[in-house]
Amino acid sequence: MLSRYSEPYHRIHSVRSLAAAAPHSADWLHTLPISACGLYLDDNAIRVAVDLRLGCAIGEAHCCPCGVMVDPLGHHPLSCKKQSSRVQRHAWLNDLIHGALIREETPAVKEPQGLSRDERKRPDGLTLVPWQSGRSVTRDVMVAHTLATSFVSQNALQAGSGAAAASARKTTKYSLSAAHMFFFQWR
Repeated sequence: MLSRYSEPYHRIHSVRSLAAAAPHSADWLHTLPISACGLYLDDNAIRVAVDLRLGCAIGEAHCCPCGVMVDPLGHHPLSCKKQSSRVQRHAWLNDLIHGALIREETPAVKEPQGLSRDERKRPDGLTLVPWQSGRSVTRDVMVAHTLATSFVSQNALQAGSGAAAASARKTTKYSLSAAHMFFFQWR
């Protein structure tokens, strides 16, 4: 039965349990479902979220378009570069943050062009007014899945360490731009 899973089940289970016990990991369970604020999950989204949190099978094993075998726990599609839902989650978070700034009457743009000559630096947004020390806030949203293959080893040691390492890489990426922008990232 354990052969149905892509990673040894006990390892995935321990990383999932460690993440579920981390501070603030259950905060979403106490959030009021206010759709105007983007805080509403439909029944299917809640079912999937709870199944992922509890480690329940959410589907059948199948082959992903990227060629990887997806186990019934359904973690691979949350981090697969060939899955459109990964990009949709990122865009949804970026839209949510941008909308909050606009509602608070803070002029901002999404995906500003030409901030850097280095085209690898494409932040998700920028305020059009100074925020701190005369610098605009530049934001870059990162969606990291705890049980993504690239994070499992790190997260087995400490909850969130994989996301923290990815965050540190992103901070380093923008370090040379710090003189003219205040970099802020959500994770």
